[in-house]
Amino acid sequence: IDDASNRLMLRFAPVEDTHHVLGFWRDYIQRYGIPAESYTDRHSVYVDHDNPEHLTQFGRAMAALNIRHIKAHSPQAKGRVERVNRTLQDRLLRAMREQNISSIDQANAFLDQGYTTEHNLRFAHCDGLSDIHRAADGIDVNNIFCIEEQRSVNYDWTITVHAQYIQ
Repeated sequence: IDDASNRLMLRFAPVEDTHHVLGFWRDYIQRYGIPAESYTDRHSVYVDHDNPEHLTQFGRAMAALNIRHIKAHSPQAKGRVERVNRTLQDRLLRAMREQNISSIDQANAFLDQGYTTEHNLRFAHCDGLSDIHRAADGIDVNNIFCIEEQRSVNYDWTITVHAQYIQ
């Protein structure tokens, strides 16, 4: 949810993991451009709890695009998202039931084919607001929203990935 305008971008996923979060943000930036800031909870996708100074894959992608990542410190800080979730539970679930939607792929297609646009036309307040998203022209977002890991090449010209040697 855009804090300034209340504009939504919605996506269903089986779990909130790195793969799905990076995919969401790739799609968001291709559609709207690069935001100045991102405000998230402290889920392990967003924050390395063992070493808070270490960037997660999400944090690395945000840094690569110069997006300031703000980490919420309390559930109340995410109140706007929780309030819109209550609204969506009523409206979105009813609309999906009327369309006999029963899978994540069908639900995401439904969102993209008009539900999100209609919701934003009705509830977003973009009039008079300048869009401060930066253009993503010329940026290979697929190369940013991917898994990057640093490896060392062994003396026999191999690397180790997930306990497997690759030459």
